Amino acid sequence: MAPPDLSAVEQLRLQERGVEIKRTDAPRQTPSMRIAMEDLHLEALVVLYPGPVRYALTERIEAVPLAALAEDPSGLFPWRRRARRPG
Repeated sequence: MAPPDLSAVEQLRLQERGVEIKRTDAPRQTPSMRIAMEDLHLEALVVLYPGPVRYALTERIEAVPLAALAEDPSGLFPWRRRARRPG
């Protein structure tokens, strides 16, 4: 069986997003976050933490209070782009 055409796989693939949970009061970007973004081809990464303030760690990594998840899970990735569907 031949391997799938990678360009077709890329067109069909939904954009990937990651979630990491930290116990620290002020999370920072770590090398493992950067590696996960690259290796898993993530569009965005949210770091859930117990603090009260939502803030950007990088352009595509954001620290989000755990309470925000309980209030409105759909707001976890407000900047996400819609995946393109072939057609």
